[in-house]
Amino acid sequence: MYESRLEPLISRKAFIWRILLHFLLVLLLLAVSLLIGMLGYWRFEGHSWSAAFMHTSFLLFGFGHMTQPQSVSGQIFLGFYGFYASLFFIVMTGILLTPVAHRLLHAFHMSGTDSDIAD
Repeated sequence: MYESRLEPLISRKAFIWRILLHFLLVLLLLAVSLLIGMLGYWRFEGHSWSAAFMHTSFLLFGFGHMTQPQSVSGQIFLGFYGFYASLFFIVMTGILLTPVAHRLLHAFHMSGTDSDIAD
């Protein structure tokens, strides 16, 4: 997916396209994660779909849960889903920053290869 250290930098248009693809991947993962969380809140806590969406959104974006779960199954679900949500936030950030970090490191490496070739 990414160019190797021996290849030149991709064009700015291709780089923007790469960022867009990473953003779309994050949106897909977000939609799946929202669906899983909403199903859990709906099934284990009996929340309406709108309340389940609100609780899941808060949890996925690092704000924490809004109310204490009332059932034992809801507590277990929230424990596992809370762990997943904290990891998801980190992974989402990594996916979005990967193209930028790769381009910066690739450009930095290319600026050092000219002197290596001359030796």
